Amino acid sequence: MRFKEFQESNIRATVYFKINSVSDKFLVIHEFMKRIKKAYDANNIEISYPARNVYIYKKNIAKKR
Repeated sequence: MRFKEFQESNIRATVYFKINSVSDKFLVIHEFMKRIKKAYDANNIEISYPARNVYIYKKNIAKKR
């Protein structure tokens, strides 16, 4: 695992796996993610997602004739 950078609400990392066959790639990734989620749940760690507040203001624009 290589940690890349701190971001707004997370730490970006890359995980490298050694696999026997290219066809194992998706199964290995799937298993890894399930185990990460299980470990997070066991330790009460929430996966946060970036949130944005968008405010839209309406101006009173009088039409000129």
